[in-house]
Amino acid sequence: MKFPISAMIGVLLCITALAAAAQTAPVAQFGTLRTIPAAARRGEMQPPWQGQTSIDGTDLHLAPGAQIRDQHNRIILSDSVRQPLLVKYLTDANGQLFRVWVLTAEEAAAP
Repeated sequence: MKFPISAMIGVLLCITALAAAAQTAPVAQFGTLRTIPAAARRGEMQPPWQGQTSIDGTDLHLAPGAQIRDQHNRIILSDSVRQPLLVKYLTDANGQLFRVWVLTAEEAAAP
C-alpha cells in the first residue's frame, strides 16, 4: 500500500509540532503567572454547599457563573472544595461571590 508523499509530510509536520509543544509545556514548574485584582479581598472560605459558602463568618451566595480557581489558576467545581481554604475573592453588584482564587503558599505568606 502506497501513501501519498503529501500525507506523509503532513504526518511528520504534526509529529514535529507535538514534540515541540511537549518541550515547552512544563512552564508550571516555575510557577503560574496570574493576576489577582487589587480590589480582591482576602479570607478563609468554607467549602461551598448548595450554592452558598462562608468567608470569615460572612455567609455568601455563589453568583451565577461564579468561578473558583485553584493554585494553578484552573477553574474548579465548587463541590470539589472539601476543606477551608485561604482565598482572595470578589463579589458582584448583588453581593454574591463572583470570583475566587485559592492562594498558593507564596501568596498566602504575602501581606
